[in-house]
Amino acid sequence: SALALLVLARLKEIGLQPFVDMSIEPGSNWRDFLKERIDASDYVVLLLGQKTLESQVTQQEIIWAAQGGKVIIPIWHNGFQYRSSDWKLMPDIDRLLSDTHTIIVQTESAGGYNAALTELANRFGFTP
Repeated sequence: SALALLVLARLKEIGLQPFVDMSIEPGSNWRDFLKERIDASDYVVLLLGQKTLESQVTQQEIIWAAQGGKVIIPIWHNGFQYRSSDWKLMPDIDRLLSDTHTIIVQTESAGGYNAALTELANRFGFTP
């Protein structure tokens, strides 16, 4: 998504080495690749839009991150709001999404994205 590319660019800009799952090489076992990348990370930025949690792969990535003790930073966009009653998720995922402080893109605009990405950069100790 455009937001994922903006997150990638902003994190690179502040000197981090982010990973977006677009870089999986053809012929690779993508599940193993994703798990290895999550295992090697300290943080997982979770972009949540209206349908993101419908993906079993996304749910598996959340489980891997939680099991690995990673800091999970959810970012809600496109009007997404997490409510337990709207989803039938594993209790561990539900608890994580219910209890974790979230960055919210208030408006789908340059200003809204910039505010959210500034908050994300601040989480890593960088201030624009």
